[in-house]
Amino acid sequence: MDRTDLFRERRKLAEQLKELRRSAKLSGTELAKRLGWAQSKVSRTENAKQLPSEEDVRGWARVTAAPTESLGELLALLNRARSEHVGFREQYRVAGGLAGLQSDVLVLETQATRIVHFQPALIPALLQTPDYAREMLHLPSGPLLHGSTEDDIARMIAIRVQRQQALYQSGKKIHVVLLEGALRCRLCTPATLLGQLDRLLILLRLPSLELGIIPFTTQMPVYPLSGFDLYDSDVLSVETVVGETWISDPTEVDKFLKVFEMLREAASFGDEAAATIQRVAGELRQELQSPEQGS
Repeated sequence: MDRTDLFRERRKLAEQLKELRRSAKLSGTELAKRLGWAQSKVSRTENAKQLPSEEDVRGWARVTAAPTESLGELLALLNRARSEHVGFREQYRVAGGLAGLQSDVLVLETQATRIVHFQPALIPALLQTPDYAREMLHLPSGPLLHGSTEDDIARMIAIRVQRQQALYQSGKKIHVVLLEGALRCRLCTPATLLGQLDRLLILLRLPSLELGIIPFTTQMPVYPLSGFDLYDSDVLSVETVVGETWISDPTEVDKFLKVFEMLREAASFGDEAAATIQRVAGELRQELQSPEQGS
């Protein structure tokens, strides 16, 4: 399953563009030549693999002699496709379950050269331990809310571990910024959270990973945000309880990039990030060793 199968507006736009080409009795190669494009760009556009720009749509309509009203409809579809919300139930249906959805993300992360994550209150999937993922995914607002089974969650965790091979891919660059709250939020038991923090300290040594922490004592450069993921500066995902919003509009994506750079400037890295993690881990160890915890 291709992730673009989820996007109704993008598919509608692609289908209408293809129909215009066929009505004009042009092959994909002929259309590409008239537009000055590579033929592969025509193919990706017609198969909803690539979202065209407004200039692309206008050029396509001009070359295929599309009526004025058709151009207006195409531009309206493009506007809706640039920011499309997809509910988890629909994603699970198209992907064949939760594990299938994770496989789609695996492909996206494998293909991307640069991956950006910001999370204010949890550890992102690429850095999670299996225990942390398991306990977090069993929360009432997680996959079980959308009809997933225990087997679905087990398969999801297995693929999530597989996704973490991206951390070791040559040429890959992964930028992660977390608020200190992500280190403290009790989405799991204290012992599991402590194991997760120890895992972060190990991952800090990887050359592919830039992990930054914004402590509570640091002045925030922006107001608190929801987490977001960015792939190669052109595909953005913002997750909510009920689904994800995928944004391909370059202007909107650029705004998130600018916000991320502000967060990145406020974050501590290297030894300072490690010190923050170790401080939180030390507090957890004291809690686990206290008489109340042991009784």
